[in-house]
Amino acid sequence: MLGSYELSLPKIKIVMRLSELGTGEKGVIVKVLGHGGFRKRIVEMGFIKGKTVEVLLNAPLKDPIKYKIMGYEVSLRRSEAFMVEVISIDNLINTENTETTELNGDGANTLRAFLTGKVIPVKEVNDGVFSEGVMGDGLAILPENDTLYAPCDGEVTVLMDESRHACGLTLENGMEILLHIGIDTVEMQGDGFEYLVSLNQKVKQGTPLVRFDREKIRTAGHPDVTVCIVTEEGNAKDFEFVTDIHAEAGKTEIVLFN
Repeated sequence: MLGSYELSLPKIKIVMRLSELGTGEKGVIVKVLGHGGFRKRIVEMGFIKGKTVEVLLNAPLKDPIKYKIMGYEVSLRRSEAFMVEVISIDNLINTENTETTELNGDGANTLRAFLTGKVIPVKEVNDGVFSEGVMGDGLAILPENDTLYAPCDGEVTVLMDESRHACGLTLENGMEILLHIGIDTVEMQGDGFEYLVSLNQKVKQGTPLVRFDREKIRTAGHPDVTVCIVTEEGNAKDFEFVTDIHAEAGKTEIVLFN
């Protein structure tokens, strides 16, 4: 049974543009093209890799095209819809060996949310170090949960045994990221923090890394805002940080790169 049509990519797939789907057809998003304000707006509307979109009205040569995604009705200009790559549901159904699991993509060239909460620009952290870009560019999340997850596949290469408030990962492309829970939480000397991984451990996107006590952090007088900093770009380039959205841990793409 196909359920919500949140399907995995078949081995053989035909990618098309969203604007090519006709009225009543459905597709699974595989990539959003474009950059800057356009891409940010599209992501905020729910056009994220792996989501199913239904065409409510696509009149030939007319704008806008009406869609339904994540339970909401939205409209896009034809030129905007052309910037979204999809695989039609019919193609997925007719492709041999298609599995009925959620399409999360292969995680390549993206970082997914490491916490659930509002994503903000790193400059809004206002700590004088991260916010000034001293360690690199990045973003931050105002957490709603108490477990920090790996935003991508990689190897654990930085742990702080005494404070347990930060974790660093190295990706296969040489890119290095630092995840830092709270501001000045090193002063807590590990109270309220628990590592769930070990140094040099290989992790997958979504692996729990650190469990932390948000109440203890607040009681100690520290913000619990958690930052993700790209400390080394490696072979990655063209970074785009998606902020001012509400993200769900392990699902929402918040950093895009080539």
